[in-house]
This record gives sequence, C-alpha cells and structure tokens, in this order.
Amino acid sequence: MTYSIEFLYDGIPVGVLLSRPKKAGMVKYEPYRSFGHYEMQEALKNAITVECILVKKKLKQRKKINQSTWFFKVISCPEYGVLEISDLYKEI
Repeated sequence: MTYSIEFLYDGIPVGVLLSRPKKAGMVKYEPYRSFGHYEMQEALKNAITVECILVKKKLKQRKKINQSTWFFKVISCPEYGVLEISDLYKEI
C-alpha cells in the first residue's frame, strides 16, 4: 500500500506526504500547485516558523471514524519534493 496523506499550512492544503514521518528529519512529499504550497514556501524564505498539520482518518467497523491529528514544523525544503521537518507530535 502506498502512503499518501494530505497536509495543511495555515489551514490550506499544501501537498501529500509520500512517506509516514516517525521522527524529525527528511520526508518526501508531492506538492500541490496551490496557494497553500506557495504560502508555505514564502514563509520559509522569510524565516517564518512553518507549522503544518495532517489529519489521519481511518474507517473502523460500524462506520466509526478514528481520527488522529499530527503537527510538525518545516525547517527547510532542501530540494523539490523533500521537506526537513522537526517537532513532530500528536494532538492529545
């Protein structure tokens, strides 16, 4: 199964992560050609802290949705399709 989950910056979709982040470091992503991606890149250029959010949803038995929300900071985008992230944590 291929992993891909949409993530947001300032409430606007940016792209999809292509691997599941488990800790700080490099993560591959596919950027959207969107305002959200543009805004995230501009914030990085201007040394603004970029905090992103991703929401994982899983359909359980009896059609219950199990949802978990994760946050992470983007430190840089060293090359196309790669983000350097830190401070990955799950909302309690």
